[in-house]
Amino acid sequence: MKRGGKILIFFGLFWSAITLLFDYEMGAPAVRQMLAQRFATTQGTILSSEVTEREGDEGPTYGVKLSYSFSVGDRQFVGGRYRYDTSTTSGGGWARRVVQRHPPGEQVTVYYDPLDPENCVLRPGIAGSDLFHFVFMTPFNAVMLGIWWAGWNQLRRKWRKPIAGGVKLRTELRKTHARMTDFSPLATGIAVAALLAFASIFVVGFALGGFHPSLQTMKIVWAVILIGGFVAAIWHAVKILGGKYDLILDDLNGTLQLPLTCGRKTLIMFPLVEIHSAFVDTIEKRDSEGSSTYTYVPTLRISTADGTTEKLAVWHDEDRASEFVAWLNDRLETTTPRQRTRQASQNPTQDQAAG
Repeated sequence: MKRGGKILIFFGLFWSAITLLFDYEMGAPAVRQMLAQRFATTQGTILSSEVTEREGDEGPTYGVKLSYSFSVGDRQFVGGRYRYDTSTTSGGGWARRVVQRHPPGEQVTVYYDPLDPENCVLRPGIAGSDLFHFVFMTPFNAVMLGIWWAGWNQLRRKWRKPIAGGVKLRTELRKTHARMTDFSPLATGIAVAALLAFASIFVVGFALGGFHPSLQTMKIVWAVILIGGFVAAIWHAVKILGGKYDLILDDLNGTLQLPLTCGRKTLIMFPLVEIHSAFVDTIEKRDSEGSSTYTYVPTLRISTADGTTEKLAVWHDEDRASEFVAWLNDRLETTTPRQRTRQASQNPTQDQAAG
């Protein structure tokens, strides 16, 4: 296994472990909040309530500490849980509002587990902070899914060597379409939703209520994220179905059409007889610490006086790029001689004059 592959595996395992741990830490309280909605209820009395303050590395964080008494049958209990989510934040406004709503002596509804009354809570159900936690984790989960997908593709490559490096091929009416984009509509939708979620973290965290926003605010935020991802997926699907990302080899007309990739804004078509060959252009990028990353670019060499080249895609998988280029060169070698022969037979007079 290549060194880069081992690094990717290690990074993927590390990222997945950390992400899944945070998913559990943030998701488990939300699940318990939803389950608590089915708890039995009884009346209780607030005994004490106060805002807590803890010094952190980046300043103080605030939370809520309260206690309440309630009875189940002939037994008395004292609870201290407001919500299952006990996280504290740098903004203390939400904590002060909770304390103001629950002064000592106030009568409240207590939700408790009939099988274990000590498992009790004052506010069941999903709150804005729960939805904010899901927004916060969305970009990290999107990266994790991308790593899993890349790993799955590597495993499939080992089990069964794909044709053309795994590029999606479609043949119709003596035309071969090779889809040069890596992203499916689903992947595009997830990526856009993740970017919107990442931006929402800052918008909500610093402008719309901090890390304990209202439920209504988070419903709107999630609507924007989901609708944005859905629209992006549909837009990408329309472009794929329209062949905008397809490299099209037309054996009947002897042409090759380039896709709208690598910055091309318009579709470009070349006669097959003008295509010299395909090769992989390896591009190295160095960061400020001197580490190198590589991308692999399947590229066409056009038979022109100035040696024109046309990039087809930018991939991070060297094997895929090499296998695709080998497939493309094979197609060009079998197709171009036929086109030259056909062109010569269609222009006998011009050929004789040239001779």
